[in-house]
Amino acid sequence: MILKRVALLVLLTGLSVHAQQGPKKPLPRTPVQPSLALAPAADEQLAAAATAYVGDYVCEFSQRLQVSPNPQFDGYFDVRFGRQVHTLKPVLSSTGALRLEDVRGRWLLVQIPHKSMLLDVLTGRRLVDDCVHEKQADNRRTTAALPRQPGLGIDPLLATEAEAAPAAMASAAEPPAVVSAAASAASAASDR
Repeated sequence: MILKRVALLVLLTGLSVHAQQGPKKPLPRTPVQPSLALAPAADEQLAAAATAYVGDYVCEFSQRLQVSPNPQFDGYFDVRFGRQVHTLKPVLSSTGALRLEDVRGRWLLVQIPHKSMLLDVLTGRRLVDDCVHEKQADNRRTTAALPRQPGLGIDPLLATEAEAAPAAMASAAEPPAVVSAAASAASAASDR
């Protein structure tokens, strides 16, 4: 009987000591990302970065995503989803979609005119879909007012122009050959 009382007394004093310590300190909300050594952005990367939608995104199931320019490296972005932050490199695809590729190979953010999607490349699953930036919401409203068109709304001509822009800047030193529309039509007709 005495042993039971002593055990109960020890248990109660242990609980009161634990209660006096207070709650544990919460973990920091902003994760610290290890320092990165990234290559300087090439002209193609800077051209792709200029087309990225920077800011907050509202996603399905009341989730949020944030894209912001990386403060240390031009042409790179930090993408925050939940408590995770990853540094991504923009790449313009041949379809006109903008791919933001994780420099560590984990995430992929795909931006098209009407929505964005965040994928976990290592597990092969979608983290969040139907993320909409305010500019994408404007694109949706504009498209809804127009007659229905087939396709996804991706313009491959814009991708081709963006890929050709750095090459055009490099050849700007050479004077362009001037060809009139009539001369090119005549040339096309003679080829048939």
